[in-house]
Amino acid sequence: MLKAEQQLKRLRELIEKLNNGETVTRPNMRAVLTAEEMTAHDERWQGIKDYKADMADPPAALKAYEKMLTEAGFKEMKADAAKKRSTAERSRDKADDAYETAEEHLQEILTDHPEYRMWLDRNETEDLTGEGAVRLVSSRSIKKKPCGIEITIRDIKLQTLEAKLDELTITDVQKDAAQKLPETAKDRLHRLTS
Repeated sequence: MLKAEQQLKRLRELIEKLNNGETVTRPNMRAVLTAEEMTAHDERWQGIKDYKADMADPPAALKAYEKMLTEAGFKEMKADAAKKRSTAERSRDKADDAYETAEEHLQEILTDHPEYRMWLDRNETEDLTGEGAVRLVSSRSIKKKPCGIEITIRDIKLQTLEAKLDELTITDVQKDAAQKLPETAKDRLHRLTS
Protein backbone atom coordinates (compact mmCIF):
# COMPACT_ATOMS: atom_id res chain seq x y z
CA MET A 1 0.00 0.00 0.00
CA LEU A 2 1.25 3.47 -0.86
CA LYS A 3 1.60 6.49 1.43
CA ALA A 4 -1.48 8.73 1.64
CA GLU A 5 -0.35 11.45 -0.81
CA GLN A 6 1.07 8.92 -3.25
CA GLN A 7 -2.13 6.89 -2.99
CA LEU A 8 -4.30 9.93 -3.77
CA LYS A 9 -2.11 10.82 -6.73
CA ARG A 10 -2.15 7.23 -8.02
CA LEU A 11 -5.94 6.96 -7.57
CA ARG A 12 -6.46 10.13 -9.62
CA GLU A 13 -4.13 8.79 -12.34
CA LEU A 14 -5.97 5.47 -12.52
CA ILE A 15 -9.36 7.19 -12.65
CA GLU A 16 -8.11 9.43 -15.45
CA LYS A 17 -6.82 6.38 -17.37
CA LEU A 18 -10.21 4.69 -17.10
CA ASN A 19 -12.00 7.87 -18.16
CA ASN A 20 -9.72 8.04 -21.21
CA GLY A 21 -10.59 4.45 -22.16
CA GLU A 22 -7.22 3.04 -21.13
CA THR A 23 -6.74 -0.23 -19.28
CA VAL A 24 -6.14 -0.43 -15.53
CA THR A 25 -4.78 -3.78 -14.38
CA ARG A 26 -5.48 -5.67 -11.18
CA PRO A 27 -1.93 -5.07 -9.85
CA ASN A 28 -2.48 -1.32 -10.37
CA MET A 29 -5.70 -1.52 -8.39
CA ARG A 30 -4.13 -3.63 -5.63
CA ALA A 31 -1.52 -0.92 -5.16
CA VAL A 32 -4.19 1.57 -4.04
CA LEU A 33 -6.89 -0.68 -2.54
CA THR A 34 -6.96 -2.87 0.54
CA ALA A 35 -7.56 -6.62 0.29
CA GLU A 36 -11.13 -6.10 1.53
CA GLU A 37 -11.79 -3.44 -1.10
CA MET A 38 -10.43 -5.71 -3.84
CA THR A 39 -12.67 -8.52 -2.59
CA ALA A 40 -15.69 -6.19 -2.62
CA HIS A 41 -14.76 -5.09 -6.15
CA ASP A 42 -14.49 -8.71 -7.30
CA GLU A 43 -17.84 -9.59 -5.69
CA ARG A 44 -19.53 -6.61 -7.35
CA TRP A 45 -18.20 -7.66 -10.76
CA GLN A 46 -19.22 -11.28 -10.17
CA GLY A 47 -22.72 -10.06 -9.28
CA ILE A 48 -22.94 -8.17 -12.59
CA LYS A 49 -21.71 -11.23 -14.52
CA ASP A 50 -24.28 -13.43 -12.78
CA TYR A 51 -27.04 -10.91 -13.57
CA LYS A 52 -25.99 -10.80 -17.23
CA ALA A 53 -26.00 -14.60 -17.37
CA ASP A 54 -29.49 -14.73 -15.86
CA MET A 55 -30.79 -12.11 -18.30
CA ALA A 56 -29.26 -13.91 -21.30
CA ASP A 57 -31.75 -16.76 -20.93
CA PRO A 58 -35.28 -15.30 -20.82
CA PRO A 59 -38.40 -17.46 -20.42
CA ALA A 60 -39.75 -19.18 -23.56
CA ALA A 61 -42.78 -16.87 -23.70
CA LEU A 62 -40.52 -13.83 -23.98
CA LYS A 63 -38.39 -15.56 -26.61
CA ALA A 64 -41.57 -16.02 -28.67
CA TYR A 65 -42.33 -12.29 -28.23
CA GLU A 66 -38.80 -11.42 -29.34
CA LYS A 67 -39.24 -13.58 -32.45
CA MET A 68 -42.50 -11.75 -33.23
CA LEU A 69 -40.68 -8.42 -32.91
CA THR A 70 -37.95 -9.61 -35.27
CA GLU A 71 -40.53 -10.61 -37.87
CA ALA A 72 -42.28 -7.25 -37.50
CA GLY A 73 -38.92 -5.53 -37.97
CA PHE A 74 -38.32 -7.43 -41.21
CA LYS A 75 -41.74 -6.34 -42.46
CA GLU A 76 -40.92 -2.77 -41.53
CA MET A 77 -37.64 -2.93 -43.48
CA LYS A 78 -39.49 -4.38 -46.45
CA ALA A 79 -41.91 -1.42 -46.32
CA ASP A 80 -39.01 1.03 -46.15
CA ALA A 81 -37.37 -0.60 -49.17
CA ALA A 82 -40.55 -0.72 -51.32
CA LYS A 83 -40.31 1.46 -54.39
CA LYS A 84 -44.01 1.70 -55.22
CA ARG A 85 -46.19 3.73 -52.91
CA SER A 86 -49.04 1.18 -52.84
CA THR A 87 -46.64 -1.67 -52.05
CA ALA A 88 -44.98 0.41 -49.33
CA GLU A 89 -48.34 1.23 -47.74
CA ARG A 90 -49.42 -2.43 -47.72
CA SER A 91 -46.07 -3.49 -46.30
CA ARG A 92 -46.23 -0.74 -43.66
CA ASP A 93 -49.73 -1.92 -42.67
CA LYS A 94 -48.44 -5.50 -42.35
CA ALA A 95 -45.53 -4.31 -40.19
CA ASP A 96 -47.86 -2.26 -37.96
CA ASP A 97 -50.18 -5.26 -37.60
CA ALA A 98 -47.22 -7.48 -36.69
CA TYR A 99 -46.03 -4.99 -34.03
CA GLU A 100 -49.56 -4.74 -32.66
CA THR A 101 -49.85 -8.53 -32.45
CA ALA A 102 -46.50 -8.70 -30.66
CA GLU A 103 -47.58 -5.97 -28.24
CA GLU A 104 -50.82 -7.82 -27.46
CA HIS A 105 -48.85 -11.03 -26.93
CA LEU A 106 -46.55 -9.20 -24.51
CA GLN A 107 -49.54 -7.78 -22.60
CA GLU A 108 -50.92 -11.32 -22.18
CA ILE A 109 -47.54 -12.60 -20.99
CA LEU A 110 -47.18 -9.81 -18.44
CA THR A 111 -50.74 -10.30 -17.19
CA ASP A 112 -49.94 -13.94 -16.40
CA HIS A 113 -46.33 -13.35 -15.32
CA PRO A 114 -45.67 -9.78 -14.08
CA GLU A 115 -42.25 -10.90 -12.81
CA TYR A 116 -41.11 -11.14 -16.45
CA ARG A 117 -40.83 -7.32 -16.55
CA MET A 118 -37.25 -7.66 -15.30
CA TRP A 119 -36.30 -9.03 -18.74
CA LEU A 120 -37.62 -5.91 -20.51
CA ASP A 121 -35.70 -2.76 -21.34
CA ARG A 122 -38.53 -0.43 -20.21
CA ASN A 123 -41.79 -0.51 -18.28
CA GLU A 124 -44.08 1.16 -20.79
CA THR A 125 -45.92 -1.51 -22.76
CA GLU A 126 -48.76 0.31 -24.52
CA ASP A 127 -48.78 1.74 -28.05
CA LEU A 128 -45.10 1.06 -28.62
CA THR A 129 -44.51 -0.04 -32.19
CA GLY A 130 -41.43 0.07 -34.39
CA GLU A 131 -38.75 2.19 -32.76
CA GLY A 132 -40.57 2.25 -29.44
CA ALA A 133 -41.32 -1.46 -29.11
CA VAL A 134 -40.29 -3.00 -25.81
CA ARG A 135 -37.14 -5.12 -26.20
CA LEU A 136 -35.57 -7.76 -24.03
CA VAL A 137 -32.53 -6.60 -22.06
CA SER A 138 -30.52 -9.33 -23.80
CA SER A 139 -31.55 -8.08 -27.26
CA ARG A 140 -28.85 -6.92 -29.65
CA SER A 141 -31.26 -4.56 -31.40
CA ILE A 142 -30.05 -1.01 -31.89
CA LYS A 143 -33.58 0.03 -30.89
CA LYS A 144 -33.16 -1.35 -27.36
CA LYS A 145 -33.00 1.22 -24.58
CA PRO A 146 -29.86 1.11 -22.42
CA CYS A 147 -30.32 -0.66 -19.10
CA GLY A 148 -28.20 -2.10 -16.27
CA ILE A 149 -26.95 -5.04 -18.29
CA GLU A 150 -24.48 -2.78 -20.14
CA ILE A 151 -22.29 -2.32 -17.05
CA THR A 152 -18.71 -3.33 -17.81
CA ILE A 153 -15.67 -4.25 -15.72
CA ARG A 154 -14.34 -0.78 -16.58
CA ASP A 155 -17.44 0.78 -14.95
CA ILE A 156 -16.97 -1.33 -11.81
CA LYS A 157 -13.27 -0.44 -11.61
CA LEU A 158 -14.12 3.24 -11.99
CA GLN A 159 -16.80 3.08 -9.28
CA THR A 160 -14.43 1.27 -6.92
CA LEU A 161 -11.56 3.72 -7.45
CA GLU A 162 -13.83 6.78 -7.18
CA ALA A 163 -15.33 5.43 -3.94
CA LYS A 164 -11.82 4.98 -2.52
CA LEU A 165 -10.83 8.50 -3.60
CA ASP A 166 -13.98 9.90 -1.98
CA GLU A 167 -13.26 7.95 1.20
CA LEU A 168 -9.73 9.31 1.44
CA THR A 169 -10.60 12.91 0.61
CA ILE A 170 -13.68 13.01 2.81
CA THR A 171 -11.69 11.55 5.69
CA ASP A 172 -9.11 14.35 5.37
CA VAL A 173 -11.83 17.02 5.31
CA GLN A 174 -13.55 15.47 8.30
CA LYS A 175 -10.26 15.33 10.22
CA ASP A 176 -9.66 19.01 9.52
CA ALA A 177 -13.20 19.86 10.63
CA ALA A 178 -12.82 17.78 13.79
CA GLN A 179 -9.59 19.59 14.69
CA LYS A 180 -11.24 22.98 14.19
CA LEU A 181 -14.43 22.12 16.04
CA PRO A 182 -13.03 22.13 19.60
CA GLU A 183 -11.48 25.57 18.98
CA THR A 184 -14.75 26.93 17.63
CA ALA A 185 -16.73 25.54 20.56
CA LYS A 186 -14.12 26.86 22.97
CA ASP A 187 -14.32 30.32 21.37
CA ARG A 188 -18.12 30.33 21.62
CA LEU A 189 -17.99 29.30 25.25
CA HIS A 190 -15.48 32.06 25.95
CA ARG A 191 -17.72 34.65 24.22
CA LEU A 192 -20.79 33.49 26.14
CA THR A 193 -19.07 33.63 29.51
CA SER A 194 -17.34 36.98 28.91
